[in-house]
Amino acid sequence: MASLNSVTQWDDEADVVIAGFGLAGCCAAIEVRDLDPAADILIVEKMPEHLAGGNTRVSGQSLLIANNAGALIEYQRALSTPNPIPEDMLVAWADRMVKLEPWIQARAKEAGAQYLHGTGFTDRAAVLEFPEFGAAEAVAHTATILPLPSGVWLAFRANVEKRNIRRTYETRVVDLIQDPDTLEVFGLVAQRNGRRINIKARRGLVMCTGGFEN
Repeated sequence: MASLNSVTQWDDEADVVIAGFGLAGCCAAIEVRDLDPAADILIVEKMPEHLAGGNTRVSGQSLLIANNAGALIEYQRALSTPNPIPEDMLVAWADRMVKLEPWIQARAKEAGAQYLHGTGFTDRAAVLEFPEFGAAEAVAHTATILPLPSGVWLAFRANVEKRNIRRTYETRVVDLIQDPDTLEVFGLVAQRNGRRINIKARRGLVMCTGGFEN
């Protein structure tokens, strides 16, 4: 962590700064905009614009749809045995997961894309990745957004673009900026065009950098 005391100037700032322009970054940006239309939002992405999307863009585009929160909790708990998830987080996640499908359908419709029950590349109604851990009970069905490939990514990117959310590309996050006393995170350090820049998050910083192998 970089110390807040070391920052002599801010090179950019926004109300909410989102690190990563994959599906998680898209969802965070969409939710912030829809909750507060006046918020200044900035997505910071390390790749050039034509290669943005992270794992989301190159994955199979399969969406796990659930309608049984209890079974989903048991499934995720079994999957996470080596690295247990805090119970309150697990319960909150499952509660929201079983309510998520209408929101995804709305985002597909907004992008003018087709939401499909199934994977788009197989006749199976559901992809049960770990049946030995309870996948059959936890997964109601699999869904995707057409066209393939990358339909899910393309639809959510379109939602971000429609909301006029700022994005900066070829900007690699290298550190967070933290108050050493309160431990509050105030922004991030990124590298752009061979130099380090400081970006301030006035109201919040969201880390959406899950695709580490990229």
